[in-house]
Amino acid sequence: MPRLSTDWGMWEVTSATTVPATDEWLPKAACRGPESALFFPPAWSERRDERGEREARAKAICESCNVRRPCLEFAVAINEQHGIWGGLNESERRHLLASSAARQVQAPAPMHERRQRAAV
Repeated sequence: MPRLSTDWGMWEVTSATTVPATDEWLPKAACRGPESALFFPPAWSERRDERGEREARAKAICESCNVRRPCLEFAVAINEQHGIWGGLNESERRHLLASSAARQVQAPAPMHERRQRAAV
């Protein structure tokens, strides 16, 4: 399963099998409490500007959270499709996974290396 493996400033997903156990980090999460509704869309349709404002408020809470990394690792590992997790929304997590997968695809070896291997 995917797992984050770099500094906070640079997000990258690599292969791993660990999923952070929620009982280790969830009780310490800054999103718990009265403002937890900010992290998920409401049951009714919200306008784009309302969504942007709600997500900005949720991400501001994530910025100061001590368990942001395991939260995001968990969301990526289980392919969470909804809400703000570890400071990223659904589309940002999809982009993170897609860009990391693209980097993991290796380019073919240069032609001269392939010729050398073929000659051996």
